[in-house]
Amino acid sequence: MASEKVAITVQVDVLRAAERLRSRTGESRSALFNRALRGLVRAEQLEAKVRRYRDTYREFPETEQELAEAEALASESLRHAPDWDES
Repeated sequence: MASEKVAITVQVDVLRAAERLRSRTGESRSALFNRALRGLVRAEQLEAKVRRYRDTYREFPETEQELAEAEALASESLRHAPDWDES
């Protein structure tokens, strides 16, 4: 995978915390920051997907018939579920 070198400014307290984490994990500084940035990018992508899902749901909510069918299916499924209170 291609890499590029960048220079960044990090607050002293954040850098100290990162260095402590790095010493525990044995990662290089680059590996630690790459892992952190990957996590941030994934979180942002997930948030965008959730926003799209929420917006789409608001535009096309389920109908009363769909709700009734889902409730009937759930009730039928639960009729066949084991009794979780049994010892």
